[in-house]
Amino acid sequence: MKKKLLYAFAFVLTLGLLTACNKPSEPAGNAVQDKPGTETSLTITHELGSTTVPRHPKKVAVFDMGVLDIMNEIGADTQVAVPNDAITSWLSKYKNKTNIGGIKEPDLEGLYNYKPDIIFISGRQKAYYSELSKIAPTVYIQIEPGRYMADLEKNVTDVGRIFGKEDVAARKMDDLRKQIANARAVAANSNDKALILLTNDGSMSAYGKGSRFGLIHDVLGIREADENIKVSIHGQEVGYEYIAKINPDIIYVVDRTAVVGGTKFASTTLDNALVNSTKAGKNKKIVTMDAESWYLTTGGLTSTEKMINDALTGLKK
Repeated sequence: MKKKLLYAFAFVLTLGLLTACNKPSEPAGNAVQDKPGTETSLTITHELGSTTVPRHPKKVAVFDMGVLDIMNEIGADTQVAVPNDAITSWLSKYKNKTNIGGIKEPDLEGLYNYKPDIIFISGRQKAYYSELSKIAPTVYIQIEPGRYMADLEKNVTDVGRIFGKEDVAARKMDDLRKQIANARAVAANSNDKALILLTNDGSMSAYGKGSRFGLIHDVLGIREADENIKVSIHGQEVGYEYIAKINPDIIYVVDRTAVVGGTKFASTTLDNALVNSTKAGKNKKIVTMDAESWYLTTGGLTSTEKMINDALTGLKK
């Protein structure tokens, strides 16, 4: 009887050991699964490829002022180095003594010595992508004229994930959508047609739908005074006779001289009899827009809010 009990005990013990040996093992290094949002890195896709970046980076280099604007709005907690030659007024607190070059020409040695965890760039630094990627994971930020809101939402979402501010980023985008809906409602109730001009030290270029300043028409729905403007990064060069012929109800002006330097500002350039004879001139609907937002910080949260307010100024005058 004792032998039978002993054999039975040995059989059960052996069976238990075999079961344990055949049980699927946990993946190496992943015994405890991460909860959503707690991953240590993530991959950002962009026009130039895909980049794996660390979450909660301690040091970043930011060449795109729209991204710096987003980081500022969501409260990203990190050390920041920027090109000091392109900082907008509301982001001036980020100016520092770290030399990483200018907005158009990054200092590769300065970046190497700074040792950032991530580098953010955009169109002005596109040619440096390969070299910068050798220094740190480099993310190319896109704001395509015809995809402004889609690209902005992607960038806000990506930046929110990188810095662990997903909820804040989502709330900020919700607020912005409400502002856009309000502006579109105002535009829908207006018959005014607008012309967008960039003035540059005395010269003038016109922009329409699908352009770098096309948010006025594409996103906010404000009618065009000229539907045949050629889409170009530098706009369609125009003169006073053209403006008088188009005769817009509103003229929106981006004064490049105000942010990059020069001697002739928009107020002087547009102080002309032909411009003043337009409906916009007669009704005091020539709106000088916030050039920092429209020219330097496109694709930010604060800048986009300022752009919406500029557009509404023209409609409500």
